[in-house]
Amino acid sequence: MYKKYICIKQHDQKDCGVACLATVSKTYGLKLQLSYKLADH
Repeated sequence: MYKKYICIKQHDQKDCGVACLATVSKTYGLKLQLSYKLADH
């Protein structure tokens, strides 16, 4: 009935957004690795 909650932890302070996206993506079946980072601005 309910899916098990999957949590992907961040490596450092700046990875919170990527870790959040990876957690949500993995919950819905899309694999997004934490090594994928957005461009720094």
